[in-house]
Order: sequence, then structure tokens, then C-alpha cells
Amino acid sequence: MKTRLTYLAILLLLLSACSKDESTTTTSPSIAWKKGFDDSDNISIANRKNVLEKTSNNGFLLAIDGYVMEYDSQGNSINEFHFTGSIYELQASKDGGYILYGKGDGDNYNWFVKTDAAFGNPIEYTFSTPISNSIAFIEEVTDGFIVGSRGYSSDNYDSWITKMDNDGNQVWQYVFEKELDEEVRGIEITDNGDLLVLSSQSREQDIYENVWITKLSGDGNLIWEQTFLEKDYGETPYEICQRLEGGYLVMTTYLPATIIYQIDDNGEIIDENEIDADYIVLKETNDGNFILTGTFLYRTLSPMAENYSYGSTAKINSNGEIIWEMYDSEFCYNCDGISIVETSDGGYVTLSVDVYDGFFLSKINPE
Repeated sequence: MKTRLTYLAILLLLLSACSKDESTTTTSPSIAWKKGFDDSDNISIANRKNVLEKTSNNGFLLAIDGYVMEYDSQGNSINEFHFTGSIYELQASKDGGYILYGKGDGDNYNWFVKTDAAFGNPIEYTFSTPISNSIAFIEEVTDGFIVGSRGYSSDNYDSWITKMDNDGNQVWQYVFEKELDEEVRGIEITDNGDLLVLSSQSREQDIYENVWITKLSGDGNLIWEQTFLEKDYGETPYEICQRLEGGYLVMTTYLPATIIYQIDDNGEIIDENEIDADYIVLKETNDGNFILTGTFLYRTLSPMAENYSYGSTAKINSNGEIIWEMYDSEFCYNCDGISIVETSDGGYVTLSVDVYDGFFLSKINPE
């Protein structure tokens, strides 16, 4: 009898250990509130990923074509700030102010503006490229800004990385001189001031893309290039983020799943994880993990039925493994999640747009 009890205790311990190893997921946080807007609200949202930014009072900012709206923690509009030109995206600056970019006067896309915390004292910056283009990202560094931009010319997309000082002077410019289309998508600054630039390059004679990572020195010289050739039908790159433990996460989408690559300092793939949703935004959270937003495509079993999509949000750890994942199926039908920000209370605000040009804001409670 004693032997049987011993065997039973060992079996229970093994089952308990196995159940803990099966999944790292936890219960997703709850939704605090949701708000919808449509054409009658006369608000136009650019389909860009950096349109949300947090404020110090648990509220948030939303970049709208031409101005910035401020909301309180309950999603109520409390202020708005107007600017010359069209504001497509915004981000916090290192001194507590904001950087805004989009289109300046005269269809000038080589333009951005820096303000203080109250959106006062605006300083406008412009830079030159061979053709007019749109800004893909801005990274603020100690002595200025790194601007990634892309434009269409001579049947090809071209891309540039431009370094500007704090006075608005152009310091150097790196040109991606590929024969095929190349679009810069994201950037990460290394601890020693080098640049890791994430971009896509079209494959010859087909519509698919390769993922490219280019490492530049702080003065704009090429150190190395690395390409991913993992998937037969190509991938679309979206984000690159540094891990606290070292190395980087690279996020791509592929038919329509999301691939999270873990790479080392030389751009070599260490590991990868696949998530069954189409995520386009990856941001580091205050606890060293990462938050994602994008779209979950629901595929119906019947070939005659229409597929539809939900806004989707997920949190992953620094190895690319899911901590929790949630779909906004109750409030937003045929929606795409396009932006997310962690608020000062540890929660999140997400922005989704639908096929009818309406948009939806959702507040996710802290975990």
C-alpha cells in the first residue's frame, strides 16, 4: 500500500510539472471602456502606427490630420492642438516634449516639428532628398535626429537614412542603392551608437519581399547587411526592438501570421516564434516585455461565406512567446488594429479602424 501511494505521489508531481510547462499564457486583462467614431465626427485618421502617445495623467494623445487631440483616462476629449501642415504621427521626445511629422506646407513630406510638453515653442525641421518622400520613422539621439524616409521614383521605391543635428543641419545621408524596391520600416540604436535599420526589398521578377537588416555606424558608414530568406513566399517586415538581455526581436508578417525572430548582434537568427494573427506594431513595455497590435483574420469553414477580421492585441516576452492575447470581436467587426500605447497607469490604449473609415479606441486595464 505504501509503495502504491509513493507511485501515486510521483505521478501527481509529474502531471503538475507537465501542466506548468504546457503554456506560458496568462489571463488577458479586462477592457475598461471602448469608444467608436464615424464619418459624422469629421475626424480623419492616417493609417499609421505612431498616432497614439501617453500623457502623465493616465490620458493619451491622438494625432489627427492637421491637429492633435488630448483625451483623459476615460477617453473624453479635453483639448486639441492645431499645427501648420498635416500631422500623421507623433512620439514623445527625450526632454518631455513631442515630435510630430506628416506633411508640411506645399506638399513637403521632408518635414517634422518638435514642441515642448504643452505643444508650444514649435521648431520646424526640413531636409533634402532626391525626390519628395514620406517619413517612415524618426529616432532621437543625443546630438540630433535619425530620419528614415522612402519615396517612389523611376518605377522603384528608394530609401534614405538622414542624420540631422539639433539645429536642423543635415549631417550625413545614407542612400540604399538597390536595383529593386527597398523600403525602410524600422530602426534601433545600439548601445555604442550604431544603427540597425530594418527594411524590405522586393525580389526580382515577383511580388514578394525579403527582410533586410543594415547595420550603419553612427557616422553613416555601412558595417554589414543581412537578409532573411526563411519563407518561400516572402515576408513583410514591420519592427525591430532591442532586448534587455541583449540581441533583438524582429517582427514580420507571413500569410497572414506573425513571425517573431530573435537575432544576435550580427543579425543571425537564434530562434523564431509564429503567432496566428497579422501584427504590425511591436513596442517594448515598462516591464521589459513587448506589446503588439494588429488584426486577427477569422476564416469561415464555408467557401461561400465571407472571412472577417478583428482588432487584436497581444503581449509577448523577450523570447517572442505569448503571455496573453485578446481579440476585439464584440465591438469592431472587420477592423484592423493600427496603433497602441502603454499609458502611465500600466494599461494600454489601442486604435482600430474599420472598412467604413470609422475608428475605435479601447482602454485595456493594467494587468
